[in-house]
Amino acid sequence: MQLQRVRSSIVVAVAIAVGVFSGWQINGDSSRSETTSSSPTNVTAVEATVASWLFSHTSSDGEIRTNSEGSLELVLRKFDPHVTAFTDRPFRDARIETVEWLVHSWNELFTDNPPNAVLVEHDPEGEAQSVVVELFRPVLTDRELRFIVKVIEAEAGSDIAEMAGTPHADPVRKFEAVSLFIDDVSLSCAQGGVCVVGDKGPGGGVVFYASKWNFTSEVSDCVSSCRYLEAAPSDVGDPVEWDTAMPTALDYTSNGLSDWYLPTKDDLNEMYVQRGKVGGLAKDYYWSSSMSAPGSAHMQYFNGGKRSIATYSSLYRVRPIRAFS
Repeated sequence: MQLQRVRSSIVVAVAIAVGVFSGWQINGDSSRSETTSSSPTNVTAVEATVASWLFSHTSSDGEIRTNSEGSLELVLRKFDPHVTAFTDRPFRDARIETVEWLVHSWNELFTDNPPNAVLVEHDPEGEAQSVVVELFRPVLTDRELRFIVKVIEAEAGSDIAEMAGTPHADPVRKFEAVSLFIDDVSLSCAQGGVCVVGDKGPGGGVVFYASKWNFTSEVSDCVSSCRYLEAAPSDVGDPVEWDTAMPTALDYTSNGLSDWYLPTKDDLNEMYVQRGKVGGLAKDYYWSSSMSAPGSAHMQYFNGGKRSIATYSSLYRVRPIRAFS
């Protein structure tokens, strides 16, 4: 995911589990080249390290109001559809998520323990006031992002301070910009947290490689910031010729993700090494995307691990993979 510039105002800060990574490159032709001197096949797991993440999101219009249920509601309008995340020191990392992702993942992230948050709102005159709240039940519409809020404490002199603990006769508070800081949460590998070999990946497959350094996969959405490889949860179709195996892997979709491809010969060997954790692999021949002499490509036998070369007309199995960050 490429980092985008935050234009102003709402900031959501979340602490999540992340890791330290090691890696290789996967070029557009599915060949692999090293970005460091160490061998990627020697690295199969990552030591999990906790880091704090800041999720920043922008909005230039909003209010706190009473909804039809009598609850206080934070309403944000004119908001950026993306959320930019970056880590604190000593980690140097950044990523982009969508507002839809945050809303969709809310219940899983916070389960029955809603997060606390600090709301710093700016009125039309530009004055800032702070409020500590609990956040509940985010709802995303075409034009509004809404949270139910419970005021815990508010800055003295704030109109919103009168809402804390007691009903307010007129709780509407309009602002032109707001900064929102949400407390910590841990993400699973599939949600974007730290991954180790054997974890379920975001594509519904199994992670079979974890990297300490970024590697490049031009056929994957992570492009130059990839850190993991996951194998599809099962083989695709029957054994096919190589010319069919390539588009079969590229056309594969799982969990709404379509950046899958046929593994290189080195990727395929790493999958063989981790076959016990990947699961579902037949004791049969599998195609790689790595070509050899004209009319032939590399393949591997998953009953002993022998690596060899076969003509394009040979019929072998297809297990797509994808890179992600």
